[in-house]
Amino acid sequence: MRDGLMSFKVDWDSKDTHIFLNPRMDARERQFLTPLFRHAPVLPGHLWMQSSGSTQFINESSKWIALSKQAFLVSAQAVNEHLESSRQDKWGVALPLFHVGGLSIYARAFLSGAGLAEFTEAWNAERFSAWLGEHQITLLSLVPTQLFDLVQGGHRAPKSLRAVVIGGAKLEAKLAQQAWVLGWPVLASFGMTECCSQIATATLGSTFSDDLRVLGHVDVKTESDGLLQIKSDALMTGHAQVTATGPKWTPIELTSGYWKTKDQAQVKARTNLKTAEIEIFLTVRGRVQDFVKVKGEGVDLAALRSRFFDWALTEQISLTLDEYAVIDLPDAREGSRLVLAAQEGSSVNWTEALKRWNAVCFPIERLELRRVGKLPRSPVGKILGEKLREQLKDPA
Repeated sequence: MRDGLMSFKVDWDSKDTHIFLNPRMDARERQFLTPLFRHAPVLPGHLWMQSSGSTQFINESSKWIALSKQAFLVSAQAVNEHLESSRQDKWGVALPLFHVGGLSIYARAFLSGAGLAEFTEAWNAERFSAWLGEHQITLLSLVPTQLFDLVQGGHRAPKSLRAVVIGGAKLEAKLAQQAWVLGWPVLASFGMTECCSQIATATLGSTFSDDLRVLGHVDVKTESDGLLQIKSDALMTGHAQVTATGPKWTPIELTSGYWKTKDQAQVKARTNLKTAEIEIFLTVRGRVQDFVKVKGEGVDLAALRSRFFDWALTEQISLTLDEYAVIDLPDAREGSRLVLAAQEGSSVNWTEALKRWNAVCFPIERLELRRVGKLPRSPVGKILGEKLREQLKDPA
């Protein structure tokens, strides 16, 4: 077992239940999770997976999602249909099995009869690019950090590859454009652990857009608050919040069959001119907590991060996605202040970079530089916001 990948076959038809742990979890963290193993509700035919935005250390809270095998298969069937996947395909697995982005690939291959190969080496963009060609991979799921490394290295996609679904975090337009130049057929997607991965994904062969096609297993709507609500047979059964005092089980709460997320979104209906069918598209604006007030003015952090990333690439600032994060911190006077947290050892001259950014951005979007030893991230590279805010908190 290396880098979170392991050769393990799920019996998708059995009533066996499994808990998927990060193999890098140390004994301390495993001990913290003991109450989940001992006192979680008995759910036959379920898979327990940690929420991608959760942490798992002693004295902290860890959120675990219970997903039925049937839910995984419902999601997998919809993804296969969207990607037109069949037994002629071969999936490449470069995401950890303890994350829905990795495990869901096995469910898709199980249903379609597609081949499957695991990249079990330590992540290296050059080696990975060659590996794809060696194994004639046709379908692939990656996170933006992996795509960034491939693009920055100038690695071209193998001719066998026909779709690369990008999930885990937002795919920025400029990165997508650079990937296309190198032949990477990238598709932006939006999904979540609670729904067994993809909810909406760009259509095959499409150019970049924030509008993603809602997959066939999902009905979506929004109401006056703009929060996305979803109905799907791929939804979780519930979740357990694990603390030092034990797990607290919460079944999923549905209203007229819909589950309310914390994502701001816009739903659009369009007519497919070729088939005359009505298709539903989703534009995700960001999490509720990404909308903050600075000096009384609203700031969309997701949009700010996109603009900063595009600006840095345009200005030829050689940043990498692993080296920084833009986040808000509470401020008694201004409501929130915006911070760029730079990891120690970064090759970027962040003082000079932010001087240039702050000279051209809107006044309320000016960033304050803070340095951290290491940015807290999930196994697929997602910033753990609350943990980072704790690291950046001013001493009392």
